[in-house]
Amino acid sequence: MGPKKGKKGSPRHRTGPPPPGPSSLFIFAEDNFIRKATKFIIEWPPFEYAVLLTIIANCVVLALEEHLPRGDKTVLAQKLELTESYFLCIFTIEAALKIVALGLVLHADSYLRNIWNMMDFFVVFTG
Repeated sequence: MGPKKGKKGSPRHRTGPPPPGPSSLFIFAEDNFIRKATKFIIEWPPFEYAVLLTIIANCVVLALEEHLPRGDKTVLAQKLELTESYFLCIFTIEAALKIVALGLVLHADSYLRNIWNMMDFFVVFTG
């Protein structure tokens, strides 16, 4: 028996180009320039080191925080409090780049299918 024939005698298997891979956010196909650029950025070693250094710096800032009675704050604590918005901005940009590059949740290697990215997203979203 040969291949099964569909309508008008054509074979049922696809003979054209393979179907496109999963899109990111239903907008960016795998061959989209923006998605390729963001994938390059998130896989670029200096970007990964910069994110790790930002995490370490944020931990140091949190460790230097002082909690005094009646909500009083030292001068150092007031200055360190100003850095919170910068850290949040950096972590939000990191999450956005990864979501565009990997997709949010619907396919196998997407952003929220990784446990560390789930935690990262939760921290950014609640920040």
